[in-house]
Amino acid sequence: MNLAGAGVDPAALIFRLQDPEGNDETYTYGTDTELVKDAVGEYHIDVPLETLKKRAIFIGRWEARDASGIAYGAAENIIETISDYREQNA
Repeated sequence: MNLAGAGVDPAALIFRLQDPEGNDETYTYGTDTELVKDAVGEYHIDVPLETLKKRAIFIGRWEARDASGIAYGAAENIIETISDYREQNA
């Protein structure tokens, strides 16, 4: 958002995702189809959070750069999954 409160698109936008095992994946807008623009200045990411664990915690972080190259990062987002997986022999 700019000072007037209007949405503004960043010059570059990435989303970093860390899985429960500590593996990092980076998604870049314009390159990776998982990163989707909804409106001016509004984006979301469609990523399946695959895990065999009943509960798992993923960490996501948005990072953007403006036209002058200044970087902006949002706070880390904690994403907790609760699987509906059931034991076969329960």
